[in-house]
Amino acid sequence: MQLLNNGIKADLQKYREKRFDAERRELRSLRNWVNSIQKLIKDGLDFSLLLKVIGNPPKVKSDHDSSSKCAKLTFRVMDLLKVTAPDQFFQELQEVIKELEGSGDPEFNFSDAMLKVMPKKRFTEKGMLRVKKELLKKLKTFFLELRKPIDDESIKFYYDSHVIFFQPENVTLKRKEKLASLLTCHSELKKYREMTLLVGEISRLPPGEINGHQIKDLKEDHTHSKKLNAAIRTIKKHEDDILRFVEFFKQNPGLSKAQHSNMEFHNKKFKEPFESGNNLL
Repeated sequence: MQLLNNGIKADLQKYREKRFDAERRELRSLRNWVNSIQKLIKDGLDFSLLLKVIGNPPKVKSDHDSSSKCAKLTFRVMDLLKVTAPDQFFQELQEVIKELEGSGDPEFNFSDAMLKVMPKKRFTEKGMLRVKKELLKKLKTFFLELRKPIDDESIKFYYDSHVIFFQPENVTLKRKEKLASLLTCHSELKKYREMTLLVGEISRLPPGEINGHQIKDLKEDHTHSKKLNAAIRTIKKHEDDILRFVEFFKQNPGLSKAQHSNMEFHNKKFKEPFESGNNLL
């Protein structure tokens, strides 16, 4: 059981990486890219040259909504930084602000912050340079606002995903609610819940109700991690040893479940396949 659960944990980690962490890294990369620009500005490099030095921002995956929004705005900001005429710069900045209207809270906060730093009277070169620096600061804040919900979801998933492994007799009302919420939000994980319940039947059900399907129904899948597929192969390889242990209790129905732990020889034979050292496939 532990071997299987370790394999499932590897899949959950892979799922978390794909669902949350990859996009979080993209957002951090964009922020680091802006940090590099700010450092060059601090070192005295002119805006007209720094974009040639720093190059394009990091690429993001199109199916990552938050990082795609950030990348799109970053390219708009890059275009603004290239403008050298104050009047043209502020005109294009106002167009960007108008484009962001009604998009969402982070976009509103960005637009509102930029409106507050816009010159009230004349558009000068000095004012343009000041606003360009503020533009980079607010862009980083925009990244952070979009990353925070993903960070929160990732952390919540990390702490909640363990409920997948609880057997029914250990599922309290609170755990039941957490499990239902987790599987509703992440329906792809239902197969892992079914898998751990299936193998859990071997130790959970009375011996008379264990017919071997608990192992036969386990299937390898190309979407599983190598660790999980190896665990399934190992369990199937030692199917006879596992079921032989079950057969002993079928032949001796008078033995209570509590006596299982006193069957040292049989326990050893039962647990041996699940030791990590046997997972050599």
